[in-house]
Parts: sequence; structure tokens; C-alpha cells
Amino acid sequence: GKFYCKIVPRYATSPYFVGYKIAQVQNRQRLAEIAQDISERLDNQ
Repeated sequence: GKFYCKIVPRYATSPYFVGYKIAQVQNRQRLAEIAQDISERLDNQ
């Protein structure tokens, strides 16, 4: 019955970066790399 809470200052930071350390990117190649990484992680669950 324990709860954990992550408290960080929000500033102008994406909630994806705060929760998952995924930065918003405008680079299509980097975006494809991030998508591949997420896909591999989900497949390994």
C-alpha cells in the first residue's frame, strides 16, 4: 500500500519528458529512433 510521487518543476517542459525522459524533437530521424526504442521496449514486456 505505498504510493510514490514524482515532483518536478514543470517550466515549459513536455509531460513526456518529465515522465519518460522523451524529448520533443523536430528531427524525423531522431523521432524514428525514439519510436523504434519504444516499440522494442513494449515488445519485450
